[in-house]
Amino acid sequence: VGRVHPEWGETVVAVVVTDEGQLLGVDEVRAHLAGKLAKYKIPREVVVARGLPRNPSGKLLKHVIRAEVNA
Repeated sequence: VGRVHPEWGETVVAVVVTDEGQLLGVDEVRAHLAGKLAKYKIPREVVVARGLPRNPSGKLLKHVIRAEVNA
């Protein structure tokens, strides 16, 4: 999702859900995405969440995730 940035307008933040007890760092996420995304799309920050909010149909509530990241 995008996090408000004063200079660039927005920066990319990865919100990931891991298995319980598993540790995951920014470097690991960036290394995993390096061959899959353009360099400017690779997140500078990683937020680890217990779960992602969904509506009754199972769709992600992106506006809720974005609000939590920007809080």
